Amino acid sequence: PASDQDAADYFLFEEKQGYCDYYATSMAVMLRHLGIPVRLAQGYATGEFQNDVRRYRLLEKDAHTWVEVYFPTYGWIQFEPTASEPIVDRQTSAIIPPQPGGRSSAVERAKSREEARNIPQPEENIPQVGRTKHATFWKWLGRHIGALLLGFALLTLGLVAFLMQRVLHMPEKTTRAHVKKEPHDFVERLWDNLLGWGERLGIPLSASQTPLEQAAVFANALPEISEDVTALALLYVRDKYSAHSLLSEEIDRAQLSWLRIRSQAIRAWLDRLFHARHLLSFWTRGQELP
Repeated sequence: PASDQDAADYFLFEEKQGYCDYYATSMAVMLRHLGIPVRLAQGYATGEFQNDVRRYRLLEKDAHTWVEVYFPTYGWIQFEPTASEPIVDRQTSAIIPPQPGGRSSAVERAKSREEARNIPQPEENIPQVGRTKHATFWKWLGRHIGALLLGFALLTLGLVAFLMQRVLHMPEKTTRAHVKKEPHDFVERLWDNLLGWGERLGIPLSASQTPLEQAAVFANALPEISEDVTALALLYVRDKYSAHSLLSEEIDRAQLSWLRIRSQAIRAWLDRLFHARHLLSFWTRGQELP
């Protein structure tokens, strides 16, 4: 290549032939362009053994350049990009030392380099860069999928049990109503919820009835909460028609009545839906269902 010309471009796109320096350089440039760690390595083969002096004679033809690619958890792996050289044989069998008077083959040179760097893994077991973590995750998921599904099912059952306990629990004392600012329609919305449950349970409520008359019908269907239904109806009438706003303690009393009504309404709805009173005995805490 010219002095101002890139050697890899010259080899790949113009000359398209060359020796090991060109092959190794081009492979290194392309791999680095893909973000893969790679380095050049250079050295000599053992050359020819001289019987008279009992030494090896090294010539320029014994020099060679190749590439080493880095794989996580495996280290630097050797590759042979030169077309005239055989590919690297990654078998882990013992290295046969060169015989006196002969030149070791390229395969034996590759074995020697590999053995010296202690690379035990065959090529097919080298992981592809960027996919190691994903493959490990899916393998782990496949081994533990049963335990994960069981844990998810138990967690779901526990959450359902917790919510059922919260909903079906009948509070015994007044607590602060769960509103940031008591709106003027808070009790009205509680009353609308009661009418909705009446429709869901098939209680014959009529729009022509007064709130107290509707409360009497609802209490007749669920006598366990007749006191709470009546209390909520009275608070609703006062909030709706009185010139004075309800006090904060009256708001809290409406909240308590509604929570007790909702608990019994849900129990009655589940009993009507599944016809299985014994399944609800865990949530009644000794109280009889209607």
